[in-house]
Amino acid sequence: MSGSEALCAVNLRAYPLGESDKILVVFSRERGILRLAARGARKTGNKWAGRLEPLARNVLQVIRGRGSLEQLIGADTRVSGAGLLGDLDRLMVGLRFAEVVMALLPEAEPYPEVFAALETALDLLVDRVSPAVVSLWFELTILDLAGYRPEFGEHTLAQRLLAALQEAEPRLLHGVEAPAEIALEASEILANTISRHAETEIHAADLMKRLSAPLGAQKESLNGVEALGAPGAPVSSAAAASLDPPPGADEETL
Repeated sequence: MSGSEALCAVNLRAYPLGESDKILVVFSRERGILRLAARGARKTGNKWAGRLEPLARNVLQVIRGRGSLEQLIGADTRVSGAGLLGDLDRLMVGLRFAEVVMALLPEAEPYPEVFAALETALDLLVDRVSPAVVSLWFELTILDLAGYRPEFGEHTLAQRLLAALQEAEPRLLHGVEAPAEIALEASEILANTISRHAETEIHAADLMKRLSAPLGAQKESLNGVEALGAPGAPVSSAAAASLDPPPGADEETL
């Protein structure tokens, strides 16, 4: 369309705008985080249908508006959000990804590697990879790509889990599970790291408690981490086999 710009984007969040419109917050490969006015998006039977649903991936057509907001004038779906909408846990993880992206990255600056990592993480969720593991992997990845790569000792199981995931290729995450208390501790480490570099506090506990595997899966889970095959993976088969379980503003979602 003449005068418009095409953007490959993921829907992050939406806010009401007046009685019938929305402000759609997207993360685009070409220009980073943008806020777009979607006219008529709150009307019944509007033209946008499912293209503005949470975490949908679209090719958007945008034009400059009269004010500071750019106008969304078209959207062609690449991947709908339907693969996550039917699973509350996975949807919550995807929405957490959106929260972390908005917390760590400035608006209107492209981060194509983060965009690629976000798409990979969403694909892993749809492919039924453990949502706890995908959540930890994505947060490690975005911290690294945003210039905040954390360094871990190997003093606790959570630190060893994070060190292994930090080097893991995403294709190797299939079948890996995160034990409940280890995953919770690891998630809290990352949440604290993200909060130090962001203007908002990121919480981990409630979501990770929902996601994590039971403690009885701990030995098998750590063997699964070793199976990532990451260079220098810090968990050995012998060590994993000998471990005992540790002691017990009117915002809308699109």
